[in-house]
Amino acid sequence: MSFKSQGSSQRGPRSSIRATALCSLAVLSTAIVLSACGSSSSTSSTSSSTPAKVDTSAASTTATDAKSTLLPVPALSASALDAAIVEAFGGPIPATDLDPVTTNALNVAGTPATPEQIALVNKCVKEATCETGHGEIKVGILDPSGSINPWHAQARGAQTLQAIKYPQVKSVTYVDGQADLAKTIAAYRGLISQKVDIITGVFDQGDALLPTTKLAAAAGIIVVPYSNVMPKATGTGDIAVDVAADLCGYGTTLGTLAAKGHTSGKVALYSGPPGNPFGGTWGPCAEKAIKAAGLTSSMGSTAWTPQGEAQAAAALAANPGDTVAAVYDYLPDGFFQKAIALGKEPLHQVGGSAAYSTVALYKQLKAKYPDWVFDVSESQLFFPSIAMTAALEKKLGGDVPLHIIPPQTVLTMENYIPYYDSHPGLPPAAQFSTMLPSEILQTILGK
Repeated sequence: MSFKSQGSSQRGPRSSIRATALCSLAVLSTAIVLSACGSSSSTSSTSSSTPAKVDTSAASTTATDAKSTLLPVPALSASALDAAIVEAFGGPIPATDLDPVTTNALNVAGTPATPEQIALVNKCVKEATCETGHGEIKVGILDPSGSINPWHAQARGAQTLQAIKYPQVKSVTYVDGQADLAKTIAAYRGLISQKVDIITGVFDQGDALLPTTKLAAAAGIIVVPYSNVMPKATGTGDIAVDVAADLCGYGTTLGTLAAKGHTSGKVALYSGPPGNPFGGTWGPCAEKAIKAAGLTSSMGSTAWTPQGEAQAAAALAANPGDTVAAVYDYLPDGFFQKAIALGKEPLHQVGGSAAYSTVALYKQLKAKYPDWVFDVSESQLFFPSIAMTAALEKKLGGDVPLHIIPPQTVLTMENYIPYYDSHPGLPPAAQFSTMLPSEILQTILGK
């Protein structure tokens, strides 16, 4: 969902290393595209088996083994780290292609939570502030849109679990801006007045939060936005770090996949609230790729809510015209439900993410329409964990780059089915890549 961020095209060079993906890998622009390993169920996501090159042109860090003294847990074994990478990003990416902060975050998140840690997180997500019983660092989580959908609830859980695994963390305070700018700024100022040491969050209102961020920085607070960030932030007197995907490359990939196999027709694009920075970054790049293929496109809004998605799906079904594909940056459940209700094959669906609720809908449609394809991206729900590790390492004196660009994979849905099939107890809204134990997901999302 509301994962969202500003693309590097609007910001200047990012210090990061982009990842290479394996498994029938195709590289479209700068995003990573995988087809199902060993599967021929879809060719829409595969154009080459040539390994991608790692882009280090703007990198100020190098990929290394994670052996930071700041880690609260021993480094994972090579095989365990590989498994954590797949769970976090959806596909097998060489560990050596990841920046050290992301690798450290994987080591922390990939170490199983203890029963005591699970119990503490389950307590924390029900309270505005919770104490860990140790440490001195006070963590603040700013969520401008906490009540908008389950993605935000899972992001909160991921940040909280990552934080409490560090013995240096004393407390975690959470505030919700309720998708309102004035309330978000008030909540942000509240964290500053409480003198937290770090603030992480998905900054859905983008640069509108920059003045308050400068106040936080002036107070000595380390601010680390993720997914939705602020393109005008410079790293001087505002943010300490940000964590965001290359959304223009991601949009180019989505547009290329949506247009593939067609020389005419239209692609329907959808994002959240009008003017949101996430859709505002990937959308134009998708439109450019679609136009280059000879197709047209239009951008619609769902507000990232079930009601908005149902309305968008109904409008598209009522007047599809020559539409050949739909691209959406959150869960496609509303579009799939409409296709099932009408007894029609859905359009080629591209982008977004998948939840456990998506799986049954997908399987039902795939059984009836075996040639139909859903190309899905990972949810960016590991970005909160990276942001928390980056903030804590910065606070603890670690060497952290200003911009971290995690990999953003796009795969056929078949790649995700084994994960969901092997986790039957997940709540319907649970999404891939949180790395949260089922006990925490059930507390956050219900059973």
